[in-house]
Amino acid sequence: MRDKLRLEGLTLTVQSVAKSVEFYGGALGLEVAYHWEPAFAMIKVGGELGVSIGLISIEEARKEGAEVMTRPTSGRSTSSSRPMTLTLSSRN
Repeated sequence: MRDKLRLEGLTLTVQSVAKSVEFYGGALGLEVAYHWEPAFAMIKVGGELGVSIGLISIEEARKEGAEVMTRPTSGRSTSSSRPMTLTLSSRN
């Protein structure tokens, strides 16, 4: 039998948690499950078995030791070799 994988969630580092909550919760109409202003918020997509999107402020991410990536100032698009981390689980 083949295992099914699903995305459980991801976390985005954002400039402003409040503005991000306004966008995801207001403009897109997604559920704001938690909102600990100004450091963190959790957006739920797809109900009980859906995906979580964590929104963490740059300041909080730095406290936790994260390196924050920025846009290039030259206007040219570049790709990053840093990996994106996803949490996957197998459910029967």
